[in-house]
Amino acid sequence: MKAEQNRFTQTHDAAGALLTVIDSTTGLEWTAKPLSDDYITHQVATDAATGCRVGGHEDWALPSRQQLLTLVDLTRHSPAIDTDAFPDFPSRWFWTSDLCAGSSASAWFVDFYLGFVSYFHRSFNGFALAVRRAGQ
Repeated sequence: MKAEQNRFTQTHDAAGALLTVIDSTTGLEWTAKPLSDDYITHQVATDAATGCRVGGHEDWALPSRQQLLTLVDLTRHSPAIDTDAFPDFPSRWFWTSDLCAGSSASAWFVDFYLGFVSYFHRSFNGFALAVRRAGQ
């Protein structure tokens, strides 16, 4: 388990506030907190991710289903994520950038209460993180 503890690196601002979490396994950098404190639709989540400027970077995006699933820790629940790396993480479902093949009116999400994947109509309200390739 020691190697797992080194998987995530947190970045902080000058005041010590947590900004991002870098995953050494995937090379992805994540916003450490949801993009909004409130529930948001898929379109609002997409816009918030592309408009994100955390850490001075401008290349943030809404994660794919595959990317977001890399954060799920199936040994945990409520939330199903490493809470040392992502403290105070809500046990909610988070939008992905992937639309459903059968209907572009729906998009996939990852639920961080138990760690499962499903889809909802894009007008439903969920949460969102932003992701970017670390070190770019």
